[in-house]
Amino acid sequence: MALELAKRTGITNEHEARETANRITKQTTGVDLLRFVRPGYNASESLQKTETEKPLIRFLNAWWEKYGEEAVDSHYMRRMIPEAQGNKRSQKIRLSRMLGKIKGQEIASYYVSEAGIYRNSKLWKLKSAGK
Repeated sequence: MALELAKRTGITNEHEARETANRITKQTTGVDLLRFVRPGYNASESLQKTETEKPLIRFLNAWWEKYGEEAVDSHYMRRMIPEAQGNKRSQKIRLSRMLGKIKGQEIASYYVSEAGIYRNSKLWKLKSAGK
């Protein structure tokens, strides 16, 4: 069902559709189906290998160095991206949306999670997967 949903969204690459379906299943049920289907499969390794994920990994590393496991508003994280374009509000919104898409996933040995709301803005927390 999740695979069908991924294909309906317009994903034509079979591998990408399966990973999207797995992500949907993992977020809704907490079960990583690809680990059962493919022993030794590690979703974080496939994410780290793609070129588009390298800036994200650099961002997560900088976030970890600056704030550790402290809850942080997207306003402060936006300041860590020097090449950010657009007005401050749109930058914060785009950053929050991006964090919402990756929350709960292991990326470069980190997990992004929500940490509450402060002054009508989401707080985000970065956790080390090694802990």
